[in-house]
Amino acid sequence: MRSIYRLSARKLPSLTAPGRYPDGNCLYLQVAKPRRPGEPHGGRSWIVRYHAPGTGKVREMGLGPLLNVSLEEARKKTDAAHSLIKAGTDPLEDRSSKRAVKAKSRTFGDYAEHYCKTVLTGLKNPKHRAQWESTLRTYGKPIWKKLLHTITMDDVFACLDPIWDEKTVTAKRLRGRIENVLSAAKVDGLRDGLNPARWHDNLAPKFKNRKQKGKKHHAAVPFEEMPAFMVELRKLNSTSALALEFVIITAVRTGEARKATWSEIDFEEKTWTIPAAHMKKTKQTEDAEDHCVPLCDRAIEILRSLKAGKPDEFIFKVTRDARTRGKPLSDQAMLQVVRGIRDGFTTHGMRSSFRDWVGEVTNYPSDLGELALAHKIKNATEAAYRRRKGLEKRRPMMADWAAYLDG
Repeated sequence: MRSIYRLSARKLPSLTAPGRYPDGNCLYLQVAKPRRPGEPHGGRSWIVRYHAPGTGKVREMGLGPLLNVSLEEARKKTDAAHSLIKAGTDPLEDRSSKRAVKAKSRTFGDYAEHYCKTVLTGLKNPKHRAQWESTLRTYGKPIWKKLLHTITMDDVFACLDPIWDEKTVTAKRLRGRIENVLSAAKVDGLRDGLNPARWHDNLAPKFKNRKQKGKKHHAAVPFEEMPAFMVELRKLNSTSALALEFVIITAVRTGEARKATWSEIDFEEKTWTIPAAHMKKTKQTEDAEDHCVPLCDRAIEILRSLKAGKPDEFIFKVTRDARTRGKPLSDQAMLQVVRGIRDGFTTHGMRSSFRDWVGEVTNYPSDLGELALAHKIKNATEAAYRRRKGLEKRRPMMADWAAYLDG
């Protein structure tokens, strides 16, 4: 007996041109147009066409994307739809009624757990998946037991408001995660309407003027105490300690030192050129420039004490842990060194120590100190300092800073 089916699992990968490909029994594979140049297609999904019982009106029902629904499963769903039609039931109306009943009993917490176990399987790091659910459980208590279809913007606000000022980063992550869960719930037919956790034209007006409230400055060691701090630091014999000292002497951000490679160092010119891509994200605009750092004698001495590797190798890298050997040091590695000497202070706060020293002890222009920190300077002198002459003006300042740290 000849099969009514036209498609096969082997043939599906080759069906990428936009259009509809019939399989038989009113089942079609729908291929959308590419959304971006270079994409093979814009998405492929299953659709079944049928005449609604009673009215005879032609209707279409989606059976899911090809990515999640195999050809065999799509055929089974199509057979089930035709069985309902023969019984006088419209498959779309039957689906809607079942979803409505299901939605009335599905809580946010129940669906969030389902989301974390299924959708988040794509996350490579198990720790990230655990953090997802932990954040929702810990801070999403106001909506955890609420029914999905009853959650409003006020409910989401109740989750964010208590932690926005003190834990702004966590609050922002929480909002995004709630939004993702509720979006998935809508796709599954468990919610209707706009997402109450969306930011623009929804929650933004409630929080945009509070962004600075929760912002805390990184705890900095008073510059007067930095020489004593350096004495303790130099007693330690580790890559983390050398990396921290290098960060303090050059007044750079920890991430810039962690990602530094040997190709960025010019020993003859005594400079370190930090690529714009490694700078703080807010500085990575279209006109972003590389940041050239003058290296004092002690900075060169630190680099010489390390075994120079290939040009693309990290300077301050992990050497002991076999799993991460060769990768850059973590922020925590340097932070632990700081806290081992002076608990309560941060690595980034060392930049504040430098800035305070420039402003309170020296006669160097404040703009020169800001340029050394790679801060954006609105003053007209910025353009001049960005030239090579600006680098030479910074050399004596950074050398004086190193001398001050030596006591």
